[in-house]
Amino acid sequence: MIVIVVVVFSTLFLADNQDFFNKVDQDIKAGYTWHYGGEQNPDSNSLAITSQADGDTPKIYWKLKK
Repeated sequence: MIVIVVVVFSTLFLADNQDFFNKVDQDIKAGYTWHYGGEQNPDSNSLAITSQADGDTPKIYWKLKK
């Protein structure tokens, strides 16, 4: 039962963020790599999956850079 729940949630997450994952795939093929930048506000001009606690502003921790 737990396996089914994990598969369903993973599928929904991937489907909901398909644009982000497609862009990541393109960027990695173009030579970009992941860099830890610490807690920072997301760039409004790029796709991101943010982390947000109740009442806080969305944050990102990793960015793709060339």
